[in-house]
Amino acid sequence: MDGTAVALLVVFMVLGLISILSWKRHADRVSAFPQVARQAGLSYSEGDAFGSARVAFPLFRLGDGREVTNTMWRTSADGAVVRAFDYAYYTESRDDRGLMGLSTGMGLGLGPGRERETTPQRTYRYFTCALAEVPAVWPNLRIVPQKGLTRLVNALDGADIHFESGEFNRMFRVTCEDEHFAHAFVDAQMIEFLVATQGEFEFETRGRWILIAGKQQPPRGFPALIGLHDALRATVPDLVWQTYPQGPRASLDGGFL
Repeated sequence: MDGTAVALLVVFMVLGLISILSWKRHADRVSAFPQVARQAGLSYSEGDAFGSARVAFPLFRLGDGREVTNTMWRTSADGAVVRAFDYAYYTESRDDRGLMGLSTGMGLGLGPGRERETTPQRTYRYFTCALAEVPAVWPNLRIVPQKGLTRLVNALDGADIHFESGEFNRMFRVTCEDEHFAHAFVDAQMIEFLVATQGEFEFETRGRWILIAGKQQPPRGFPALIGLHDALRATVPDLVWQTYPQGPRASLDGGFL
């Protein structure tokens, strides 16, 4: 066996080992969810028990397809059913190289007018989200972490809403279709709460829903994310509840405003 063959064999072995380790990490993560849920007193489903991605948040409209898995949930003290779940969206691409001239076969066994079939390649982005419905109907408010070049680009477009806290303004970009609502929602206490999260999550309201989203969490992080959602709702200023329309809580599978 020459040196090139040995090198190729080593490469294939390394790639195989990486694939096995990746599969094992995924399997270990999935197997931990039921135990974590039981210990935290949460309900659990391997899939999407609520149709969560149907809520019309921008995050749930990205990519060519979306997947929701590993859902934990509970009914909190204020009556909100808070769910935490893995969310991923993917984009598809095809390798079309080699298709030119194939309509005539090009000696590759393809009949006239036939093309080589290509398998779409999917690129995924992964998140863990917490979502709950509230007895209100609110404008679309987005509080999104900004770092590095993102902060510079956002500063140039001038679309974000600024607040009195310089630290908060540097950490988050705030946009809202109703600026009065944004200032009512993001009061001094809310700013303190959001800054304490260190820009690890984005926060969004839309209609009857509040979303928290961040990088994919380990199973033990799901109860904490549900707790964070509880704390966020508890921090919503009284002025917001008093000023903006409230209504009855919709059914668990309804109200996808």
